[in-house]
Amino acid sequence: MNSERPLLGTKRKLDPAGMGSLNAIRAALNILAQIRRFNDGAGEQLIMLRIGAHVGPCLAVTLNERLDYFGQSVNLASRLQGWRRRTRSI
Repeated sequence: MNSERPLLGTKRKLDPAGMGSLNAIRAALNILAQIRRFNDGAGEQLIMLRIGAHVGPCLAVTLNERLDYFGQSVNLASRLQGWRRRTRSI
């Protein structure tokens, strides 16, 4: 059994200390800094990247070899992403 993927209907707290969220934000900031350095070196903005993050509880399930997430947090993040595409600001 793969310990990385929960079984259907199994709930578990993947990140009780919140460190995964913090590490994700650090990684995003690092990526943005590298893109900024790349663009500065090129003398123009060749790459543009937008990154968003939302944290909250969800249910993770594996069905047909596919990991999927459900819950209010996931729905809110999806709505924010769709809204962001339409308005270009948040």
